[in-house]
Amino acid sequence: MLSPLLAAALCALPAPRAALHPNSFSTSQLTVQGAAVRLELRVQALSLIEVLPEGLDADGDGALTDAELLPRRDAIADYVARHYVLRTGSGGDRTKGAVLAGTLADLSTEAEDEQGTAWVNATFEYRADELLPDLMIEVTLFIESAPDHRDSCTLVWNGGEPLESLFWMGEFRRFYAPASPPAPTPLSGWIRMGVAHILGGWDHMAFLLALIVAAGSLHSLLGVITAFTLAHSITLALAALGIVHVNARLVEIGITLSIIWVSVANLLARRPQGRWKEAFCFGLLHGLGFAGFLAEAFYGEPRRLLPLVGFNLGVEVGQLVVVLAVLLALALVRAVARAASRAAAAAAEAPRERWLAPRWVRLTASVAICILAPWWFALGAGWV
Repeated sequence: MLSPLLAAALCALPAPRAALHPNSFSTSQLTVQGAAVRLELRVQALSLIEVLPEGLDADGDGALTDAELLPRRDAIADYVARHYVLRTGSGGDRTKGAVLAGTLADLSTEAEDEQGTAWVNATFEYRADELLPDLMIEVTLFIESAPDHRDSCTLVWNGGEPLESLFWMGEFRRFYAPASPPAPTPLSGWIRMGVAHILGGWDHMAFLLALIVAAGSLHSLLGVITAFTLAHSITLALAALGIVHVNARLVEIGITLSIIWVSVANLLARRPQGRWKEAFCFGLLHGLGFAGFLAEAFYGEPRRLLPLVGFNLGVEVGQLVVVLAVLLALALVRAVARAASRAAAAAAEAPRERWLAPRWVRLTASVAICILAPWWFALGAGWV
């Protein structure tokens, strides 16, 4: 039996903290690309509840829902910022260099696994003002509630081989510096990227072909190509610089419809028409399509103007190659047709209609593009 005095003293003591969950564990993947870092963090829901107990687990079930996470989004971001620190330019000295500021890009829950553990996934984006020469990683997640917490980290540096590290039991820091510092992509590299994109993109190639076979003269074709170039240069710049934001899937659908529209117009046309208005309007859409590709290449690139100018130059070079190749092919077709037939009607067809492309070429190309454009889109979207 406890004496009344001892019992009163025990009652006055603070209640012991509930036992914390064992095997506290998290995983993190760091992807470095140029001047950018993406952190994909996967933590146990109980770990977050233990370090942020105020109102996080509203129903007290030990698991979390997206609705419970949303009100504490800023608190979670702040906690990670203080306990998962990335420093660059330090040379291995934690007192030097600059700490990267991260932005919480995504936060979601994950269903319980086979062991009944609930998880939370968080993605953070970091960006420096220049290419990262090195990276110091300091991870102290959840050590205040679970001193033996482990974080299994995978680091991928500019597409290299994954490097794995384990942060636990006082091993809080890792320093990584590549043997050869990253070098910025030169102007020629962005030009080559633009050329490769236009020559490898079925949508832009098909649109250009539809415009060329509809032209009545080189002068008319020059106006059409100029309008298309001006339009896609405008939207490419606006989207690549982050001034305009659009839904990529809607842009892809719009580009496909623009190709079909021009092809159908070719089938219905009775005489050559200046298509510069259609070229300009639809060129705005195609520029957004270019920007969607360039945005991926921009990831981790601290510069903006040089890549934008270089890529756009590459697109124009690739576009010029396509136009010249098609014009050369049309010239050869006409030469062969004249040599094969001496009939007066055949000889008079070109001056009378004043098309750059013979009728059978124009109709065949337009029908093929009308049929293939939806198929290509469905194939790219993974529908077939």
